[in-house]
Amino acid sequence: MTDRLHISELVSTAREVEPGLWSASKHRLDQSYPETGHTNLASIEDESYWFRHRAGVLLDLMDSHPPRGALFDIGGGNGYIVRALREAGHAAVLVEPGEDGCRIALQRGLAPVLWGTTSELGIAEQTIPSVGLFDVIEHVLDDHGFMSHIFDLTTPGGRLYLMAPAFGVLWSASDETAGHYRRYSAATVREVVSAAGFEVEYLSYLFRVLTIPLFLLRSIPYRIGVKSSANTTEAHRLPHGWIGSWVARTLESEMRRVRAGHVIRWGTSLVLVARKPG
Repeated sequence: MTDRLHISELVSTAREVEPGLWSASKHRLDQSYPETGHTNLASIEDESYWFRHRAGVLLDLMDSHPPRGALFDIGGGNGYIVRALREAGHAAVLVEPGEDGCRIALQRGLAPVLWGTTSELGIAEQTIPSVGLFDVIEHVLDDHGFMSHIFDLTTPGGRLYLMAPAFGVLWSASDETAGHYRRYSAATVREVVSAAGFEVEYLSYLFRVLTIPLFLLRSIPYRIGVKSSANTTEAHRLPHGWIGSWVARTLESEMRRVRAGHVIRWGTSLVLVARKPG
């Protein structure tokens, strides 16, 4: 599903504008995201424990809830998840509306890359076997309408893999800088996904160990007018010494719990797996 022939059959309003890059004829970004966001993250991702943990959790969930064909990572930024999936032997395709993210993904050898939204690219209904939305829906104003659109694109029996930031009480300047409209609870993200027609198979919080530090170091300062940015290299590195070792062990324990199918009751992010009936 990732070769040139199949891509040309999948998209009706896009063409291969250069080797490996398929572009929509028109581009209209209908989500909130910083203009230089992808470029800034490119220098951070490979050293980030946060990105690494998130990808590891996804791979474990795909073992227990396997995709039904290639996973299309919609709004997948620089292709970090697509690269992790391909290295693990999964077929994956990046669909990204931002040009910078597409260019970085091509540099990482992740062709074919689809540049545009699913609507701009002309992707037909019931053609995508598996969908990934990793920290995407919080950037979309009409998350219900967007999720219904994703449901229509997914083939019957296809799976949705989703991650999103958790708990409104953790809102901070970092959310505003990132272009978020909201943070979710397990109940609210389940409602959005279920209302579209998906059947939720697994839902859990992640990054439990970060909850209190995030609240104390970001949310409270935000409430008293002190702003800070999360997307710095230091913020994505584990602290030195015993604190960093403890956080690493805690994240490893969390991954084992997810691998065993256990549900984590609180954290700074949510992870969900759902299936389209049929």
